[in-house]
Amino acid sequence: MNEQNRGRGTRDIVGNRYNRWTVLDYSHSLGNGRVFWKCRCDCGEVRIITGLSLRNETSKSCGCYRKEVITKHPQRNEKLYSIWHNMKDRCYREKHPAYKRYGGRGIKVCDEWKNDYTSFHIWSINNGYAQGLTIDRINNDGDYSSKNCRWVTPLEQAHNRHHNNQHTVNKPEKARI
Repeated sequence: MNEQNRGRGTRDIVGNRYNRWTVLDYSHSLGNGRVFWKCRCDCGEVRIITGLSLRNETSKSCGCYRKEVITKHPQRNEKLYSIWHNMKDRCYREKHPAYKRYGGRGIKVCDEWKNDYTSFHIWSINNGYAQGLTIDRINNDGDYSSKNCRWVTPLEQAHNRHHNNQHTVNKPEKARI
């Protein structure tokens, strides 16, 4: 393809990758400067895509990427999956109501759990998870990780809050023998 066919000043991007798209060839240009390219998605689908949508990443794939992202996890209806999902939301989704008490304070989820539900599931089962228990960070300022978490009852969880102040009132004296 020569520069006259694709328009003056249009940079040749054949062979470049943009997300899941690989540019195969120039397709055509419109009089308004919009340039279109023939692209192949990683899944094999071939489509004509504007250069602008490739560069600004408004087109990431033929739609296969979105399908993968919104595909529901097979264990999504399990309580433990819900606990895992909510733990990540508290730490990373700024619009979550509890974000300021977790992610906003710098609390994170260890990479092993953040990126792999199965790893979290195995740790949970091997460390006493049962229905009715909640995940508790031993060090309230520490991250969610296998070294800093345990499964406890909601009452035990309530005793490990960062704003709890424990006071002893009328402590009985030890009996002298």
